[in-house]
Formats: sequence, C-alpha cells, structure tokens
Amino acid sequence: MNKLHFPVRGVLIYDELFPINYTLPEGGYNIATFFGKGLIHAHDKAENQNWAGMFLDQSIFEKIEINDNIRNKCVEYEIPFKDGRKNQLAFRLGTNISEESFKNGSVNIDNNFKRHDKWDDISSLKQKLYNTIEFLKFLINK
Repeated sequence: MNKLHFPVRGVLIYDELFPINYTLPEGGYNIATFFGKGLIHAHDKAENQNWAGMFLDQSIFEKIEINDNIRNKCVEYEIPFKDGRKNQLAFRLGTNISEESFKNGSVNIDNNFKRHDKWDDISSLKQKLYNTIEFLKFLINK
C-alpha cells in the first residue's frame, strides 16, 4: 500500500520481455515500451486477481530462492482469483499492522474504492474491496 492507502493490483513475474526504443528519423515521435510473453502473462495474471494486491508468481522462484528479504516483504496467503483461491506469496500492504492501523487502513481503502466513478454499477468492485480488507485483516500482528 502506498502512502495514500491505495493498494495496487499486479504480479511480479519472470518471463520474456523486450524493450522497444524508436524515434522517427525526422524527430517528434518516440516509442519507448516493452513487449513479449512476460507482459502478456503478467497482464493476464493481474487481471484474474479478485482484490487490490500484488503477488510473486511461481516463475520468479525458477531464478531466485526465497530469502529473508522476500519473507519480510511478502506473506504466504490464499490469493483470491476470479476462478478461485491459490496459495502464493503476497506483498504485504504494510508492516506492524495493529488493530488500530487495520481500522484506519480499512477506512482509507474503502474511501478510495468508493471514489471510483462506477462504484454503484460494477458489483465486482465490492468483492474486490472485501477481499482486500480481508487480506489487511489477515496481516494484523504478522
């Protein structure tokens, strides 16, 4: 969670990713972006999440081992996906979360979700909010 108490949805994945840097010879137009299977896989996995949070994909562990740095920033959790839950390492929304900070954080997350222009029209937002606050609750004293 950032300092505005607004969590983001995403995934850290290991896969092919290539840069594109192109400028028209006459100038005035520049493309600086990425493409590759990694971008597609990350997008698909992020879009399948049913909360506002981030996790480490299993592909990461083909290249690195779980160490203390990862354990300090992540926690094992059954992440809610649109097609069910799956046990993964989720990035913490904060550290040293107490009952008081949970209450305050929940209010701030709730307020940020409800600022969405289509809050009343998109029922899935309510489930994402609920799942996000449940994860914050899970983090109390962990």
